[in-house]
Amino acid sequence: MARGVEDIALSQGFQVLIGNSDNNANKARDYLSTFNSYNCVGVITTAFADKQVEKLLKSQNMPCVFVDRVNDVISGVSANHFEGGELQAQLILEGKPQNILIIHLDLKINTFKSRINGIESILKQYNVKYFYYESEQLTNEQAFISLIKNLKIDSIICSNDILAIETMGIIQQFKFKVPEDIQIVGYDNIPFSTMTFPNISTIDQSAYVLGQKAVSKLLNLKTNDYDKQLVLSPKRRGSIRF
Repeated sequence: MARGVEDIALSQGFQVLIGNSDNNANKARDYLSTFNSYNCVGVITTAFADKQVEKLLKSQNMPCVFVDRVNDVISGVSANHFEGGELQAQLILEGKPQNILIIHLDLKINTFKSRINGIESILKQYNVKYFYYESEQLTNEQAFISLIKNLKIDSIICSNDILAIETMGIIQQFKFKVPEDIQIVGYDNIPFSTMTFPNISTIDQSAYVLGQKAVSKLLNLKTNDYDKQLVLSPKRRGSIRF
């Protein structure tokens, strides 16, 4: 995403400063002060804490585009996460699952909640059982594997690829084969998803394009397009293999 921002910005004669706030308002405030000192023309942010960052940006009169955290106040660029969740469900259904585990991140964040809603909208149409599991619980590997066995889980949908890679590592340690015993679907299409064995089947939300679109909106604040939310359709990458 950052590369997409940088490539467009440099082509227009702008340089890019990057700061990782770790979703911490104090860190975000410090970075904004730094950006102001360099006379930055605007900010592109992926911060989860939309409202806190929004207040900081307003207080400093800093033009902003939210990426992947679209709200109804400030213009944003996002993938269609509901549609992405639907694609995850459709992909997992190709393996004819019976018992699906959905491992999710913080559902107070609209991005992840939208994906869950999309998954549910598809799975409810089929005669399959599905269960939920919070990602923080993966630290107890024995309890996780016991759940897999007790519920006879044969398929897992994860909120992102990092979570999918972590999950696959755990179940492979306990001698489960992927995808023969348990199929796994991730989300994001990060480069590491192609470096596992087998590769993670995933949903591509076109992070590079999101970055390009975000900086393009930011550099054209006077156009009518700035006040419109731009939503991109994700695409599936890979298939369930046996």
